[in-house]
Amino acid sequence: MNQEDTPRQVNPIHLIFVILGFICLGYLAIEYFNSPKEDLNTTTQAPDSSDSFENDSIYDKADLMPEFKDGKLSLSKYVGSHVVYPPEAIDKDITGRVFVTFVVNKNGKVGSVELLKGVHPLLDEAALECVRNLPRFYAGEQNGEKVRVRINIPINFTLK
Repeated sequence: MNQEDTPRQVNPIHLIFVILGFICLGYLAIEYFNSPKEDLNTTTQAPDSSDSFENDSIYDKADLMPEFKDGKLSLSKYVGSHVVYPPEAIDKDITGRVFVTFVVNKNGKVGSVELLKGVHPLLDEAALECVRNLPRFYAGEQNGEKVRVRINIPINFTLK
């Protein structure tokens, strides 16, 4: 017998199962992205360490981040007023944003100052020198203990 190609109708029960499947997948995705993750922000251990990894870890994020005197705004103001714009850079009209990273140690002192992204050697060195001379911070804490914490800051060099 001749059968004509007729479109199949979708069984409503199957459609309900497909929709429920997508809802379950969406729910699982939401749960996955909203669940607390293990803190993987600790980085390398200090080379001279022989005891415990936790005591010498450098954190990118801590329960209590280090604070500069009166907070982040105070740090920005301090850097803005203490960075020395090199005269040679002014003469050559060199501007830009330098990114510096440093570690606030357990005692609040600044250490391990490094250039993340530079603009020009003159501006880079001025930014590094400013950060090297920062006064003490209030130390960061993780689980109630003082820890070393890495901080990254931008320093803008603009001419008016």
